[in-house]
Amino acid sequence: MQVTELPGDASTEVHCVHLSECGACPLMPLSYESQRAAKLARLGRSLTRYRIPAGAPVSELERPSSLAGYRRRAKLVLARDGAEVAVGLYRRSSHQVVIDIPGCQVLSPS
Repeated sequence: MQVTELPGDASTEVHCVHLSECGACPLMPLSYESQRAAKLARLGRSLTRYRIPAGAPVSELERPSSLAGYRRRAKLVLARDGAEVAVGLYRRSSHQVVIDIPGCQVLSPS
């Protein structure tokens, strides 16, 4: 895992060692600004289901102080392999294989 400071900003770009296997953060390979744009586009598509026009004004998204350690809840899964226990999330595109995610950078340490 590598956390890189963004210039002129308290935010960070997170480069997680679990990214290739873990299915929890599908937008992480994108830059922070690209993630924001993807989320706004998804919100726009969702709002059209409620007959809210796609171009309706949306309040500006508040910038977080950090992109690491922000997630306060997660539904973690346990898996036992002999004496070993994995605590983590399901592998990308799987609902059977558990990826052990020690040091997950988006989960709050507490």
